[in-house]
Amino acid sequence: AAGCSSDSSSPSGTDGSSDTTVATDTTVATETSNEWALAYTGGTEGEAAGEPVRIGYVNQESLFPEATIGLMAAVDYTNKELSGFGGRPVEIVKCDVAVEEDGQKCGTQFANDPTVSVVLTGTLTVGNASLYAALDQKKPIVIGNGVTVADFVTKAGVAWTTGSIGVIQGMAKFTIKDLAAKTVAVIHSNNAAGKAAFDVLLKPLFDAAKVTSIGVGVEDTAT
Repeated sequence: AAGCSSDSSSPSGTDGSSDTTVATDTTVATETSNEWALAYTGGTEGEAAGEPVRIGYVNQESLFPEATIGLMAAVDYTNKELSGFGGRPVEIVKCDVAVEEDGQKCGTQFANDPTVSVVLTGTLTVGNASLYAALDQKKPIVIGNGVTVADFVTKAGVAWTTGSIGVIQGMAKFTIKDLAAKTVAVIHSNNAAGKAAFDVLLKPLFDAAKVTSIGVGVEDTAT
Protein backbone atom coordinates (compact mmCIF):
# COMPACT_ATOMS: atom_id res chain seq x y z
CA ALA A 1 0.00 0.00 0.00
CA ALA A 2 2.85 2.39 0.78
CA GLY A 3 4.03 2.09 -2.80
CA CYS A 4 0.68 3.08 -4.32
CA SER A 5 -0.24 6.64 -5.19
CA SER A 6 -2.71 8.36 -2.89
CA ASP A 7 -3.52 11.01 -5.49
CA SER A 8 -7.13 10.53 -6.60
CA SER A 9 -7.34 13.82 -8.49
CA SER A 10 -5.87 12.53 -11.77
CA PRO A 11 -7.67 9.35 -12.85
CA SER A 12 -6.28 7.60 -15.90
CA GLY A 13 -9.70 6.59 -17.30
CA THR A 14 -12.06 8.93 -19.12
CA ASP A 15 -14.78 8.49 -16.54
CA GLY A 16 -12.42 8.33 -13.57
CA SER A 17 -14.85 6.88 -11.03
CA SER A 18 -13.23 3.44 -10.86
CA ASP A 19 -9.70 4.82 -10.58
CA THR A 20 -10.73 7.32 -7.93
CA THR A 21 -12.36 4.59 -5.82
CA VAL A 22 -9.25 2.43 -5.92
CA ALA A 23 -6.96 5.33 -5.05
CA THR A 24 -9.19 6.44 -2.18
CA ASP A 25 -9.42 2.93 -0.75
CA THR A 26 -5.65 2.59 -0.97
CA THR A 27 -5.16 5.88 0.83
CA VAL A 28 -7.49 4.84 3.66
CA ALA A 29 -5.73 1.48 4.00
CA THR A 30 -2.32 3.14 4.09
CA GLU A 31 -3.41 5.70 6.66
CA THR A 32 -4.95 3.00 8.86
CA SER A 33 -1.85 0.81 8.73
CA ASN A 34 0.35 3.84 9.41
CA GLU A 35 -1.66 4.76 12.49
CA TRP A 36 -1.21 1.26 13.90
CA ALA A 37 2.49 1.13 13.03
CA LEU A 38 3.19 4.56 14.48
CA ALA A 39 1.44 3.67 17.73
CA TYR A 40 3.30 0.36 17.91
CA THR A 41 6.78 1.73 17.17
CA GLY A 42 6.51 5.21 18.64
CA GLY A 43 7.79 6.55 15.32
CA THR A 44 6.98 9.76 13.48
CA GLU A 45 5.05 9.80 10.23
CA GLY A 46 7.06 10.76 7.18
CA GLU A 47 10.10 9.73 5.18
CA ALA A 48 13.49 9.20 6.77
CA ALA A 49 16.47 11.34 5.78
CA GLY A 50 20.11 11.89 6.61
CA GLU A 51 22.88 9.52 7.63
CA PRO A 52 21.60 5.92 7.72
CA VAL A 53 21.58 3.65 10.74
CA ARG A 54 23.39 0.53 9.49
CA ILE A 55 22.21 -2.85 10.76
CA GLY A 56 24.23 -5.99 10.13
CA TYR A 57 22.06 -8.86 8.91
CA VAL A 58 23.08 -12.54 8.92
CA ASN A 59 20.91 -15.14 7.20
CA GLN A 60 21.14 -18.56 5.58
CA GLU A 61 19.87 -17.41 2.19
CA SER A 62 19.94 -20.83 0.51
CA LEU A 63 17.31 -22.16 2.92
CA PHE A 64 15.44 -19.11 4.23
CA PRO A 65 15.26 -16.37 1.56
CA GLU A 66 11.79 -15.38 2.78
CA ALA A 67 13.36 -13.95 5.95
CA THR A 68 15.25 -11.42 3.85
CA ILE A 69 12.23 -10.62 1.69
CA GLY A 70 10.20 -9.81 4.80
CA LEU A 71 12.99 -7.77 6.35
CA MET A 72 13.57 -5.63 3.27
CA ALA A 73 9.84 -4.97 2.89
CA ALA A 74 9.69 -3.83 6.53
CA VAL A 75 12.73 -1.58 6.10
CA ASP A 76 11.31 -0.02 2.94
CA TYR A 77 8.01 0.70 4.68
CA THR A 78 9.72 2.04 7.79
CA ASN A 79 11.96 4.39 5.81
CA LYS A 80 9.15 5.72 3.63
CA GLU A 81 6.31 5.97 6.13
CA LEU A 82 7.65 5.91 9.71
CA SER A 83 10.72 8.17 9.50
CA GLY A 84 13.09 5.24 9.79
CA PHE A 85 15.09 5.01 13.02
CA GLY A 86 14.66 8.26 14.92
CA GLY A 87 14.30 10.14 11.64
CA ARG A 88 17.28 8.43 9.98
CA PRO A 89 16.90 5.77 7.30
CA VAL A 90 17.67 2.15 8.12
CA GLU A 91 20.29 0.46 5.92
CA ILE A 92 20.79 -3.31 5.94
CA VAL A 93 24.29 -4.73 5.54
CA LYS A 94 23.95 -8.39 4.54
CA CYS A 95 26.19 -11.36 5.27
CA ASP A 96 25.22 -14.84 4.06
CA VAL A 97 25.90 -18.05 5.94
CA ALA A 98 26.15 -21.23 3.87
CA VAL A 99 28.53 -23.36 5.97
CA GLU A 100 29.58 -23.45 9.64
CA GLU A 101 32.68 -21.30 9.09
CA ASP A 102 30.59 -18.43 7.72
CA GLY A 103 29.26 -17.66 11.20
CA GLN A 104 32.75 -16.68 12.35
CA LYS A 105 33.33 -14.74 9.12
CA CYS A 106 30.14 -12.69 9.46
CA GLY A 107 30.67 -12.11 13.17
CA THR A 108 34.22 -10.85 12.63
CA GLN A 109 33.11 -8.64 9.75
CA PHE A 110 30.47 -6.85 11.80
CA ALA A 111 32.53 -6.75 15.00
CA ASN A 112 35.21 -4.80 13.11
CA ASP A 113 32.82 -2.49 11.24
CA PRO A 114 32.32 0.70 13.30
CA THR A 115 29.44 1.81 11.07
CA VAL A 116 27.28 -1.17 12.07
CA SER A 117 25.29 -0.44 15.23
CA VAL A 118 23.53 -3.75 15.84
CA VAL A 119 23.40 -7.21 14.27
CA LEU A 120 20.17 -9.03 13.40
CA THR A 121 19.85 -12.67 12.42
CA GLY A 122 17.31 -14.15 10.06
CA THR A 123 17.27 -17.94 10.35
CA LEU A 124 20.45 -20.00 10.75
CA THR A 125 20.90 -23.74 11.12
CA VAL A 126 24.71 -23.53 11.02
CA GLY A 127 27.27 -21.01 12.26
CA ASN A 128 25.13 -19.70 15.12
CA ALA A 129 27.52 -20.36 18.00
CA SER A 130 30.57 -18.99 16.20
CA LEU A 131 28.64 -15.87 15.16
CA TYR A 132 27.67 -15.16 18.76
CA ALA A 133 31.20 -15.81 20.01
CA ALA A 134 32.67 -13.34 17.52
CA LEU A 135 30.18 -10.61 18.46
CA ASP A 136 29.83 -11.20 22.21
CA GLN A 137 30.31 -7.96 24.17
CA LYS A 138 31.18 -6.16 20.91
CA LYS A 139 27.82 -5.53 19.22
CA PRO A 140 24.20 -5.97 20.32
CA ILE A 141 22.62 -9.03 18.69
CA VAL A 142 18.92 -9.50 17.96
CA ILE A 143 18.03 -13.13 17.23
CA GLY A 144 15.30 -13.04 14.62
CA ASN A 145 14.20 -16.69 14.59
CA GLY A 146 15.83 -19.12 16.98
CA VAL A 147 16.07 -22.68 15.69
CA THR A 148 19.22 -24.23 17.21
CA VAL A 149 20.35 -24.86 20.77
CA ALA A 150 22.87 -22.01 20.49
CA ASP A 151 20.05 -19.55 19.76
CA PHE A 152 18.28 -20.44 22.99
CA VAL A 153 21.24 -20.63 25.38
CA THR A 154 23.50 -17.79 24.21
CA LYS A 155 23.96 -14.79 26.48
CA ALA A 156 25.40 -12.72 23.64
CA GLY A 157 22.03 -11.82 22.12
CA VAL A 158 18.35 -11.40 22.79
CA ALA A 159 15.18 -12.62 21.04
CA TRP A 160 11.67 -11.15 21.22
CA THR A 161 9.97 -14.24 19.80
CA THR A 162 10.01 -17.89 20.81
CA GLY A 163 11.50 -18.86 17.45
CA SER A 164 10.94 -22.37 16.18
CA ILE A 165 9.29 -23.42 19.44
CA GLY A 166 6.46 -20.98 18.89
CA VAL A 167 6.25 -21.71 15.16
CA ILE A 168 6.07 -25.49 15.61
CA GLN A 169 3.47 -25.36 18.36
CA GLY A 170 1.57 -22.74 16.37
CA MET A 171 1.32 -25.21 13.48
CA ALA A 172 -0.14 -27.81 15.84
CA LYS A 173 -2.76 -25.37 17.11
CA PHE A 174 -3.62 -24.34 13.54
CA THR A 175 -4.03 -28.00 12.57
CA ILE A 176 -6.27 -28.67 15.56
CA LYS A 177 -8.43 -25.54 15.55
CA ASP A 178 -8.56 -24.36 11.95
CA LEU A 179 -8.26 -27.64 10.06
CA ALA A 180 -10.13 -29.69 12.67
CA ALA A 181 -7.91 -32.65 11.83
CA LYS A 182 -8.52 -36.03 13.46
CA THR A 183 -5.35 -37.77 12.30
CA VAL A 184 -2.07 -36.02 11.50
CA ALA A 185 1.16 -37.29 9.94
CA VAL A 186 4.12 -35.19 11.10
CA ILE A 187 7.11 -35.41 8.74
CA HIS A 188 10.36 -34.60 10.53
CA SER A 189 14.09 -35.12 10.21
CA ASN A 190 15.06 -38.52 11.53
CA ASN A 191 17.57 -37.15 14.03
CA ALA A 192 17.52 -36.11 17.67
CA ALA A 193 16.27 -32.58 16.95
CA GLY A 194 13.53 -33.72 14.60
CA LYS A 195 12.31 -36.42 16.97
CA ALA A 196 12.34 -33.99 19.90
CA ALA A 197 10.31 -31.46 17.92
CA PHE A 198 7.64 -34.10 17.38
CA ASP A 199 7.75 -35.78 20.80
CA VAL A 200 8.09 -32.65 22.95
CA LEU A 201 6.48 -29.80 20.99
CA LEU A 202 3.78 -31.40 18.85
CA LYS A 203 2.56 -34.73 20.16
CA PRO A 204 1.51 -33.46 23.63
CA LEU A 205 -0.74 -30.84 22.02
CA PHE A 206 -2.30 -33.38 19.68
CA ASP A 207 -2.79 -35.86 22.53
CA ALA A 208 -4.52 -33.23 24.66
CA ALA A 209 -6.89 -32.45 21.77
CA LYS A 210 -7.50 -36.18 21.19
CA VAL A 211 -5.96 -35.95 17.72
CA THR A 212 -4.04 -39.02 16.54
CA SER A 213 -0.52 -38.01 15.45
CA ILE A 214 2.05 -40.17 13.69
CA GLY A 215 5.70 -39.15 13.40
CA VAL A 216 7.32 -39.92 10.04
CA GLY A 217 11.10 -39.66 10.22
CA VAL A 218 12.98 -38.81 7.03
CA GLU A 219 16.75 -39.35 6.82
CA ASP A 220 18.86 -36.21 6.48
CA THR A 221 20.48 -37.74 3.39
CA ALA A 222 17.15 -38.48 1.66
CA THR A 223 16.60 -37.00 -1.81
